[in-house]
Amino acid sequence: MNHRRYNPLREEWVIVAANRVNRPWQGATEADTKTKAGFTTLATINPLAPGGKRANAMNHRRYNPLREEWVIVAANRVNRPWQGATEADTKTKAGFTTLATINPLAPGGKRANGKTSPHYTSTYVFENDFPSLTDDGNRDEDPSELVSDQLYQSHTIRGTCRVLCYHPDSELSMARMSIEQIEAVIDLWIAQMDELQSKYECVQIFENKGAVVGCSNPHPHGQLWASNFLPTYPAKEYNTQKVPSDFYR
Repeated sequence: MNHRRYNPLREEWVIVAANRVNRPWQGATEADTKTKAGFTTLATINPLAPGGKRANAMNHRRYNPLREEWVIVAANRVNRPWQGATEADTKTKAGFTTLATINPLAPGGKRANGKTSPHYTSTYVFENDFPSLTDDGNRDEDPSELVSDQLYQSHTIRGTCRVLCYHPDSELSMARMSIEQIEAVIDLWIAQMDELQSKYECVQIFENKGAVVGCSNPHPHGQLWASNFLPTYPAKEYNTQKVPSDFYR
């Protein structure tokens, strides 16, 4: 059972979806991150070694009026020397789309729950096999499900999670698709929004791009989460915009 837990220190609710750890992983895996022997003596390479040269720059804070919070901006961080793990080549193997036994998002691919994806030729939508949100038909939150403990508050959540396949070819990305193919994806987004926005409080369409943000499959696809509650940050931004402010004039 997935649910939300309340963080009293941050005054925000966080989704807990334990079933997500069981989804099949076909994204990139990290290389060996062990430090090379004797690395600390190479001051010309290692800025933390005795005599190593470090970078410096002016950092600052910027105000986010929607969230009413200050965010540190440290542009110099992108210039820091990287000597940690590096990802192996994550490019999709040639012919990956035809290997339906390996790629569950490919046309004809078999997914973890035993279902088979149809031989689609354009876009394709299906219910996520490892959803963070599920729906039993009741849209409203039940107050009786709320744990009354002030330190540990939680209650069930309801909604739906869908996978939006952009194209049957696993070697493509949005940037390499034709205008017509991209228009088909946008039409899909609109259709999904039209279907769900009257049923749920919030509908989010997004894409996790790359293994570093949790993309488990390189096939061109996105995600849709629809929930019976407004998540913490959208709720904060929504409430902020309702308050009279010179910023919005």
